[in-house]
Amino acid sequence: MKTGILSLLIFCAAAWGCAETSSTDWSESPHDTSLKVAHKSAVNLSAIEIFWQIVDTLSRDEEPSPQLWQALFATPGYRALTDSEFESSFFRESFRLAYMPSLGDSLASVLEEGRNARLFKHYVQVVERRADLEAFVEDLKRSDPMDEPSRLAAEWLPRPSPDKPAPLAVVVFDMDARGYDPIVIDLLAAKELDLDSFLAHEAHHWYRNDQSTIDWDDVAPHEAELLWTLYQIQGEGIADQIDKRPWIEGDEPAPTARAPYVTDYADALAATPVTIQSLDSLLVAFDAATSTDDQADIGARVAELVPMSGHPTGYFMARAILETLDRERLVMDVANPVAFFRAYDEAAQESGVQRFSPEALGGLAKLEARFTH
Repeated sequence: MKTGILSLLIFCAAAWGCAETSSTDWSESPHDTSLKVAHKSAVNLSAIEIFWQIVDTLSRDEEPSPQLWQALFATPGYRALTDSEFESSFFRESFRLAYMPSLGDSLASVLEEGRNARLFKHYVQVVERRADLEAFVEDLKRSDPMDEPSRLAAEWLPRPSPDKPAPLAVVVFDMDARGYDPIVIDLLAAKELDLDSFLAHEAHHWYRNDQSTIDWDDVAPHEAELLWTLYQIQGEGIADQIDKRPWIEGDEPAPTARAPYVTDYADALAATPVTIQSLDSLLVAFDAATSTDDQADIGARVAELVPMSGHPTGYFMARAILETLDRERLVMDVANPVAFFRAYDEAAQESGVQRFSPEALGGLAKLEARFTH
């Protein structure tokens, strides 16, 4: 994965599709979430036609021209992916292996036992379902797929509501989406998953990053990884209320297409009180550390401690705030992770779940003073 302070602003988050319903009606918004401006933000589909050209070329055992590869990576979706998380060579090599007949034996080996078997099965399935996906693209051209996701995301943001739908680009990369700028979604994922809740999760990241007051270029390198992990815990915890709360709380069936993910999430969620205890100790140690090298090392340990990019830890904390305090309190400081930890501790005190120590919260307050201007 590419690294750097600027790329830390990007969420690498999955939003597995589930209906956003619940026996407890959390759909009532604390404020008006209608979009204030009538203009639309069209979905960008420019990568898909070029992708099919590359598939057709590779399928003839021919190498696409440099100009064709360049055109693919110049599209908004692939540009967002390669500016942050992937090297362009990853896609060139992966698509060659997936689609060149002369590499069929190597592909078969990967599909059978390779560590990227799931990814290449996805690439193969995309081509197998080409006619279906091409028809789906035509449907997307006639619709405004970000209107409803943007509305759902706005219910979990502070006032004022966003004035435009979040931008979206469709590519082929994995059975997933990313909350980049623009939001990036895989074509087959868009076809197969609950598009509204899936994209609402990513739209929440997009709006939140747009509202962030943290200047990541000014964050000290030895504090960056810790601060980013805390920021991610907050962001995933709130966004997961949109698409994961129904199946986590048992009001809707869990997505069967993501059974291993659901199991891992449930296990990590159940272990969150222990995770919070360990996180508390590391936060205290970070504040007490006397060298930047030690603080950087502790920040790396925090990132390693928190499972699944912060989703279950953040969900546990966001749920406590939501159910003990209210949604207004949960979203009022949506881009301030220290405020999120303070609100959680207040909720934990009332509800009796695992709290953070005064020493840990004191250290976070010092961190907050350095990134809040």
